[in-house]
Formats: sequence, C-alpha cells, structure tokens
Amino acid sequence: MINDFMRNQFYDNILRDNVKNKHCLDIGFGTGLLSILALKHGAKSIVAYEIDQNRYQLGLEIIKQMGLENKITLICGFYQFDDFKKHHAQVVFTETVNGGLWNEGLWRSLPRASGVQFLPGRYYLDICAVEIPYNFAAELTTSANQLHFAPGVNIDPEFIDCVNRVSNKTGSILGPIASGFTVLSNTDTVWSWMPYMRLAAYNSKIIAGYIVDAVESTVTVTDSSGTCVSAIDFNTRQFTLDVDTSSWQDRCMLLVPRVSMAHGDNKLILDTGHWGPARDPVIIKNIKNNVKIVHSVRNGIVTYDIA
Repeated sequence: MINDFMRNQFYDNILRDNVKNKHCLDIGFGTGLLSILALKHGAKSIVAYEIDQNRYQLGLEIIKQMGLENKITLICGFYQFDDFKKHHAQVVFTETVNGGLWNEGLWRSLPRASGVQFLPGRYYLDICAVEIPYNFAAELTTSANQLHFAPGVNIDPEFIDCVNRVSNKTGSILGPIASGFTVLSNTDTVWSWMPYMRLAAYNSKIIAGYIVDAVESTVTVTDSSGTCVSAIDFNTRQFTLDVDTSSWQDRCMLLVPRVSMAHGDNKLILDTGHWGPARDPVIIKNIKNNVKIVHSVRNGIVTYDIA
C-alpha cells in the first residue's frame, strides 16, 4: 500500500495546497506517510490517531527515530468526528477508505459542522454501464481454461471451436446467462484478472451515482430522475439509486461500481490503486423493470434489486 505511487502523489498534491502553517489531524496514522507529507508542506503540528495497537507502536518508533516528538502527537484510539475540537485542528486528513469506500469507518469521521477542512473531502460512487456480447458474459461467469480462444465479441461460434480444435486448446462449456442479476466474483478469467474493469474504464457510460461533499456538507445524487443537492443526513445507512432500464430490453448489460475521492482538480479512482477492483459488478439481462442500486455506508457493499 505505501508503495502505491498514484495514491501517494494524490495526497502529496492536496496536502501541498492546504496545510501550510496549520494545525492538522491525521486519522489512521499507519507508517506516518501522510503526516510526513503534511510536515513537508509546512504543517505546524499534527495530532494523529491510530486504532491498531501494533501500528501505533510502529508509529511511535518512527516518530522517535525521525526526531519528530515535538511535531507529531500519536494517540492510540478511535477517532470521533468531533475530536478535532479538543485538538484545535484546522485541517483533518485521512485515508480510511477501502475498495467499497465506506468499510473502514469514514462515514463516522466526516465533520458534522462547517468550519472544518476535511481532506480529500469529496467521495464518489459511479455506476458504469456497458453492453456486452452474451458469449463474453458467459465467460465472465465460467471458470475458464486461460489457454483457450475466447475473443469476447459476437462471432460465429463454429469459428471459435475451429480455432480451439486446430490449436489443440481446450475450453470450458459455457452455461447460459440467466435473466435478472448475475453478480461477478473477483476471480481470474480467460482474459486474466477483472476484465470487467478494463471494459468499464474503456467504453462505459456513467448511468447513476452520488457525491458526498464533506466540505460543503451536501450530497449530490445523479440517477435517472436527475440531480438534487441536500444536506448530509448522518443517520443515513445507505444511498439508493434508481436506474431506468427501458432501453435495455433484450440486451446484456455489465454494471460496474467505481468509487473515487477528490479535492479540487485532484481525483483518485480507487480501483486504479492498491484497493483493488471495484466491488460487486453485475450482469443484467432481460430486466423489464427499473433497477434499484443500494450502496451501504456501513460496509461499502453494493446490491441490486428490481425498483
């Protein structure tokens, strides 16, 4: 994780522009990388929280070895959203996210009042959709021998069988794609690891999503009904998105959730980093009603149902 250069450059950029001459608070100290970056960019002092006892001891040793006892105060404990008050912090920064965004407790850390600069501050869920051929969908749901020919486009199946026969390759017997929802697992396929992510990044369309803005204390929800802006409700347990599927009749659609965080012009899509692939992609076939997509702020799990 600490060698994830895209993540590190993202935080380097946002800390550079926001911490100079300020008292800061770091949620989730770990090895101290974010705190060291903040000091590099002129932070006056840092109070850091680390809940894991082993990482806390590691952090104390790193602070001692670096001679930063007068700059960094490390606390072993769980951060509460109003703890910044007792530390007189002006800037709070954190990376308490996972591949589903919310599963490390970020929701409980977001500021409940204005006047707190929270970094990165903006958190996204985007639902990307792309139409896929049926044989590609079948390969995504089948444990495949990676040596066999599977072009992933609609093409004469006799040609595929012919290539596999003359090249002496073996393949799997593909099962039919059932109507409704087929949730995909993050396993290897004939196209290697998480081919659905490559499709989502290449030619998909964002059809639903939301943004939590911890700086402006607003939530922007984008779905088939349009966009609305409202104050964050911290009693919320989940975000629900309704997607119009009327144009998907007799089509096989791949839906891939992608989560991101951003500050200003700096944005990091988490599946491009050490967090791994987006959670809970799904194939949708022959859905006649609208789809309801639910994202839990407790565990980051995405679920799908008929609206």
